[in-house]
Amino acid sequence: MTEPKIAIALYSYEPQEEGELLLLEGDILTVLEEDASGWWSGESNGKTGLFPGSYVEYVDEQLIESLGLEQFEEISEESNNTTEQDLTQQGGEEYSGQNINDENYISDEENEKTKETTNQNQQEITQTQNFTRNLGGTTMIYDGYIWEEKEPVFKVTIGKTVKRKKLRGMKKYTAYLIHSGNFCVTRRYKHFLWLRQRLVERYENVPVPPMPEKQFQGRFGEDFISRRREGLNRFLNRICEHPILRSSQIFHHFLEADEYQDWKMGKRAAEKQNKKEVPFFKSITCAQEVTKDCDDEITEFKKNIISLDKCLKNVENVATDLYLSNYQDLSASYLKFSKAFLKLGSEAKGIAWRENCYPCKFLKNAIIKVGKNLGVEGKELKERGKEQRKIFIDPLKDYNRLIQVFVETIKVRDQANFQYVSTHAKYTKQNMGELSGQNRDKLLLKQDKSDRMTNITLAEIELFHYNRLKDSKQMLTNHLKTQIEYFRKSSERWKKVKEEVEKIPVIHGSKKLEGMEDLSEPELFDEKIESEPEENEKNEKNEGNQNSNEIERENQIEEDSDDDDSDDDGSDGGGDDDDDVDDDDETEEIVESEEEKDEKENNDDFEKI
Repeated sequence: MTEPKIAIALYSYEPQEEGELLLLEGDILTVLEEDASGWWSGESNGKTGLFPGSYVEYVDEQLIESLGLEQFEEISEESNNTTEQDLTQQGGEEYSGQNINDENYISDEENEKTKETTNQNQQEITQTQNFTRNLGGTTMIYDGYIWEEKEPVFKVTIGKTVKRKKLRGMKKYTAYLIHSGNFCVTRRYKHFLWLRQRLVERYENVPVPPMPEKQFQGRFGEDFISRRREGLNRFLNRICEHPILRSSQIFHHFLEADEYQDWKMGKRAAEKQNKKEVPFFKSITCAQEVTKDCDDEITEFKKNIISLDKCLKNVENVATDLYLSNYQDLSASYLKFSKAFLKLGSEAKGIAWRENCYPCKFLKNAIIKVGKNLGVEGKELKERGKEQRKIFIDPLKDYNRLIQVFVETIKVRDQANFQYVSTHAKYTKQNMGELSGQNRDKLLLKQDKSDRMTNITLAEIELFHYNRLKDSKQMLTNHLKTQIEYFRKSSERWKKVKEEVEKIPVIHGSKKLEGMEDLSEPELFDEKIESEPEENEKNEKNEGNQNSNEIERENQIEEDSDDDDSDDDGSDGGGDDDDDVDDDDETEEIVESEEEKDEKENNDDFEKI
């Protein structure tokens, strides 16, 4: 039996089952017994029952001794009444007719009690309110709906992929090397899924950035590995940029737990903690009251974001068609065009049929230079398509998925607001006159939840507005830089070719005239470039066949049992059931060619991790 202790309620709690204790923020209660399950037994206002232990905090004994228990309870009661009055006044008569601060809901006795609050104890009440709200790590939303920055923004980098084996080498999988400050850890794709799922559970109405979309073709290629790594890097850095998510213990555990046992224990603790932890919205302290204008702003934002989603998808579709389809076709056409020019300039009896014709050498040289440059342009177009996918198309897809996440989280707030409005309408319809204390408390709790979630949503809208400006500027800048650089290099190449064309002497006869500069024989015809169009077409066919074979193989692959990460009790929260676990296992069949040279240098780092 635990020795009875005095505690103060950090958050309000509405009983869900019989035998549970009703708590209001600021209530003073006596804790009778603690339980490891998280449910404690206590007494408040003459009633005994169960309540979540994480909703209360023990009061400093020195504070009680200095004030006296009776005086401390009086201050807490006045603080609680003031808080309730603030809740009922939020929005006033403007908030869709939802004001509950009238004679039908608050008795004259309670109003009179509030009026009798003296200036002498008002300071003590304010101090106690601040003391109560700051316990347990509250989060502020400042004027203008700006999130409190609890820690500075930091960057995360995903480096090379790491080859790992399990089941005595029978199965291979890919892990990603993550650098963040002084920490370096390896994580699998499903661990990223686990991270996002835990964040969604913990912050139910905060839009958690989406993961890179699943792939169904090209899963074993170097391009797939590179694109997935880039997508996961964007995912982590979006979390780093969020004022709330980047300070989450779950996120820091993901980035910093480099020992296997620490990682496993932290995972289990996070999964269990999410189930009994105080809801995030209860830890919010808001600087602004909720009015009808707040509802109007959220409604207007929902309309605009749906329109934005359609516009962005249109840009994405056109860009995909241009860079991934048209550019590839144009690249193949350029290579064929190159082949035609090279044949024209290299054939023995082609455009220059006269033997020992000196001006004809200039002509053949210029034509070959044009042909070779067309081949270079064809290659550049193909690479340019891949580049634009990386810096423009994929980030655009991320934004579209983020919008979908935002729409879903707004629904959470709308549901809380609906519960409050419907409860208010129910009590009004019953025409009960003065509400009983319990019903009034329930209504206040629902209003409190709705108001806090409204503030969170408005803070997220403001953050989205800021990030939209920042991300759009960066995306457009990157796009324009690549445009300028591409056309600059292309222009320089064609200028050099033009110089060769301008050297062609236009004269009668075939002999060298006085003043003509010496010209060496033109370079031999490049067989590599000539065969590229055919090889390109052949490779495209082989790639299509390979993709078909990959899909067939994927259909036969069973879901990974994850013997090195799954727990017997299935406590991984479902993150291990994703079919992309096997994708990562199989991608090791192809090793990134650019990284093979550096692999030996990094082996020591990988072993340490």
